[in-house]
Amino acid sequence: MAGPSAPILYPVMWARDAGASFLRPPAEMRAVMEAAGFRVRAWDDITAETAQVVEAIRKAVEEGTSGAQAKIAELEALVVTLREQIAAGEDPTETLAMIDAGQAELRTAVQSIIADVLPDPQTTSRRR
Repeated sequence: MAGPSAPILYPVMWARDAGASFLRPPAEMRAVMEAAGFRVRAWDDITAETAQVVEAIRKAVEEGTSGAQAKIAELEALVVTLREQIAAGEDPTETLAMIDAGQAELRTAVQSIIADVLPDPQTTSRRR
């Protein structure tokens, strides 16, 4: 949903540009769902919790404390190598495997940061 923040910097995971992005403010989205016949059973604004996690990830990456920054740099170099291999007609299988492993390691680093911020997301209370 669209929030009260600055304009979105594209591309994002759901759209390459604003023409393909259809975010709506929360109140408008709720009205759309109710008009479509859905009954809202819970409506929790988790903006603050999400911002806390995003800020922790940004800080850990900037400070280099999570290993994420090094992993991002390694993945960027592997992507350059992959492009060069494809352009040269070489077999990129090993590089693809290294990228896959690197992505898994980056995911683990980010999940560790999240766990430090939200130790047990299963116990977060929700209004019902």
